Amino acid sequence: MKNFIARIRGDNTRKSDGAKQLQIYATDVDYGIIVVSVNNPKFSPIILDKYLLLCEYGDVKPLIVLNKTDLTGEIPPTLDYYEKELGIKVIHTSTVSNTGIDELRTAVANKTCVFLGKSGVGKSSLINALKGTQEIKVGKVSEGYGEGKHTTTSTEKYLIGDATWVIDTPGLRNIDVSNINPQLLKELYPDFVKLAGGCKYSNCLHIKENECAVKKAVEEGLIAKERYDNYLKIGKL
Repeated sequence: MKNFIARIRGDNTRKSDGAKQLQIYATDVDYGIIVVSVNNPKFSPIILDKYLLLCEYGDVKPLIVLNKTDLTGEIPPTLDYYEKELGIKVIHTSTVSNTGIDELRTAVANKTCVFLGKSGVGKSSLINALKGTQEIKVGKVSEGYGEGKHTTTSTEKYLIGDATWVIDTPGLRNIDVSNINPQLLKELYPDFVKLAGGCKYSNCLHIKENECAVKKAVEEGLIAKERYDNYLKIGKL
């Protein structure tokens, strides 16, 4: 199995354990489109980081969509770090003003993409904007959760044009990674992994260890402190 989106099992201790998942949402995925909003609902950096964990876990390339840019709100400075330091493309969109829709459509052309994001960020509106007025083929992939005020109650796969597949996954609007193994968690931060070779201890968790290259990078501003703080919160470290 490759390029998949799945729930992370708490008993996995390394990234290669991912194929042991019991709850797979999609396979052969090119992009994980993580939708966040400027406002309504308010941007949450820790939720964004949780979705990035899912993408890293399944070797899916993430793409961040900052939606509802027509609303008043501060552009999250963290996004600049993700784009410049992690190489994650960030597209600013608004389905009200049609901003960024063509750019997003070009980015997903001829790809299979899973839309990720909490309820209310505008995933369904973005998918409808991508579809335009054309007729689409809809295939139900699996039964979903259908709880709260979610617009979509089952995972659906849409064919846009000749070769672009878009998957909406309501079951992943709420992510529970509270039981993730610390040894696995540190593997899911590529910016940490890149520096980990400079740590004194090979099993360094980047918390209280001496001579930790990751902590040093945070102190020097090379790693966003907010991202590091989220790492500690997610892992309850």
